[in-house]
Amino acid sequence: MLDDVHAVCVAAQGLAPSEGEDVPGAHGGVLLDVHRTLARAATLAAQSGEAVMFAVTALRAQDPEEAERLADAAARTADQVAEHVGRARELVQGLEPS
Repeated sequence: MLDDVHAVCVAAQGLAPSEGEDVPGAHGGVLLDVHRTLARAATLAAQSGEAVMFAVTALRAQDPEEAERLADAAARTADQVAEHVGRARELVQGLEPS
């Protein structure tokens, strides 16, 4: 997802150049929505990584059912990350000149 996030940020920077690392609040606040969506995706990615870590811990504790539950949760959360990044991409693409 890093390449996708980078592409969204580069496109947003092209639409509203800024000096900082945050996506600026241009285009009627749509770019603020991009920023919020990417920030939520980052939080979810961290949560997914945490679930994977707990799954490994459960495996080491010989609790395969808990490990499977946690792995499933990590996969669902990773899917949500992809959805958020896709939404951010759609928002930016909606602003780009045709």
